[in-house]
Amino acid sequence: MNYSITLTNKCNLHCSYCYLNDGRKNGEFVATMDEIDSILTILPPGVLEPIGGEMFMFPDILEYIFTKYKNKFEFEITTNCMVYNTRVEQMIKNYVRRVKVSLDSPATMEKQRFGSNIEQAIRYAKKLSRIKPTTVSSVITPENVGLIKETFDFYCIDNGFDSILFEVDEQSMTSHLDEYEVEMSRLIDSYKWGNKSILNFSRPTFQKKTEYFNNICVDFFVEGDMDTPKRRINKRLKERYNK
Repeated sequence: MNYSITLTNKCNLHCSYCYLNDGRKNGEFVATMDEIDSILTILPPGVLEPIGGEMFMFPDILEYIFTKYKNKFEFEITTNCMVYNTRVEQMIKNYVRRVKVSLDSPATMEKQRFGSNIEQAIRYAKKLSRIKPTTVSSVITPENVGLIKETFDFYCIDNGFDSILFEVDEQSMTSHLDEYEVEMSRLIDSYKWGNKSILNFSRPTFQKKTEYFNNICVDFFVEGDMDTPKRRINKRLKERYNK
C-alpha cells in the first residue's frame, strides 16, 4: 500500500495552481507529533510520503517520522528544492528511497511558483540526484502546455535528470486537454525508436481514496485504473504507440 499524508499547508513558495491555496484561507496548520503518531500507528506497512507545503521547512517532524517508523514504512518525499542543507541531505541519504522535485517549464516556473529560483532549485536537485533516484515533477497548466517537449528537453537532455513526471492541473486545463494530447504526441514522436517510446506505459496506475483523521488528510493508493481526463488521454497514447 502507498500513502501520502498532508502534515502542513505551510510553504516557502506560493504556486498559482496549488491545491492547498483554498485551505490556507482558513489559516495555516502543522500537524503535531501526537497527531502523526495517532495515524501512523494504525496504518499497515507500506510506502509513505509526508507532504505539504514544503516538508523540509520542518526537519524535526520529518526526522521524527523517519527514525521512529523506519522499520514500518519506506519513504518518498517531494520538495521544491528551495531548502537544502546538510541535515536535509543526510535524511534523504539515510531514509528516503526516491525524491520528487517540483520543477515546471523554465519559461513559466518563476511566474507560476512565486518565490522560486530555478537556478538554485536545479543546482540542489542535481545534488539530490547523486544521492538517491530523483524524478522531476512538472505541473502542466494552460501557460506551459505548449512547452511539454521543451520542458522534457531542458530537464532530461540538457540537465541530465533520468525521469520526469508530467502532472496536469485538471481544474485549469479543462479546455486545454486536446492541446495536452497533441503536445504529448509531439514529445513521443520526437524520441521514439522503432516501437518503443519514452513513456513508461508499464508503470502501474493507481486509484486514490482519501480519508481524514483529526482533520489530517491521508491518501491511500492502490493499483487500479482511475478514470480522469488525463488517464483517458494517456490510455489513448498507450494504445497508439504500443501497437
